[in-house]
Amino acid sequence: MDERFGRGVVFALLAAVFFGVNTPFARMAFEHGIPAITSVLFRSATALAAFGAVSFALALPMRVPRALRPNIAVLALASGCLSAGYLSAVQFIPVGLAAIVFFTFPVIILLVAPLMEGHRVGIARIAVSLLAFSGLALAIGPSFGDLDWRGIALAMLASLAAVAQSFSGRSLARTIPETVFAFWVHMLVAPVMLAAALWLNGGTFGLAGSGPAPSAGHLALLVVGVAYVCAYFSLMRSLRHAQASSVAPFFNLEPVVSTLAAAVILGEALTANQYVGGGLVIAAIVIAGRIRQPGKARIAARSTCTEVDS
Repeated sequence: MDERFGRGVVFALLAAVFFGVNTPFARMAFEHGIPAITSVLFRSATALAAFGAVSFALALPMRVPRALRPNIAVLALASGCLSAGYLSAVQFIPVGLAAIVFFTFPVIILLVAPLMEGHRVGIARIAVSLLAFSGLALAIGPSFGDLDWRGIALAMLASLAAVAQSFSGRSLARTIPETVFAFWVHMLVAPVMLAAALWLNGGTFGLAGSGPAPSAGHLALLVVGVAYVCAYFSLMRSLRHAQASSVAPFFNLEPVVSTLAAAVILGEALTANQYVGGGLVIAAIVIAGRIRQPGKARIAARSTCTEVDS
């Protein structure tokens, strides 16, 4: 395995783990009286403060080159649409169906990679991604009994936003420190989430919870904030080391982690389908790690042709 690709895979898996932990702890906070939009606001504010503090402590230059500012705007828009779309979708359709629609994004990344990255990803990588998607569909087991076009549209918006986030993040991560552009992204996202939280919570932040502070809900909210910062940093670090199409299949680990964490934290029972589906996802991830990267394949082919010609 190429060293840079290997580091990209490690950070992609870390991102999937931390994002996966977010979901059950956000659910735990909700069960203790803290609205979901408040969790989104809190994690955005935590990211803004954390990335700003780290950038300041490391004395990193905060100025973003003018040519890359549109990328910051695209990444901020994508990050905001991802959170808002996924959060809103579950108000209209079952959580499992929303997750299935949302996790089409690794497959979409592979399909548009020839346009965005200028290379073919290969049938093998697409097949592995479809295997992981099939495992997720089996594990999550969506209900199709009560479809609502609004929920489907919002979940697909989140999926497309994840695609845009990956490609725009890659363009920034190669030239700017992750903490710097992550700070500016959340500088744009946090005020929007603040306005949304105040609107949906009737003019309050929604931090009261259902018990005296600090309650279990407040502690869960703290975990959401910290896990999100670690997840976002790991995601962007993975894109520094590898192309979006190379690390996309590894993000399928996220819902598997969410399911296992929900079983441990919330006491949710696991079904046989979840075990089998999770196994398929893990198998797909292992196979994805062994597939030669497109760029490496071209280099190897050219080297072979050169040796034959000589």
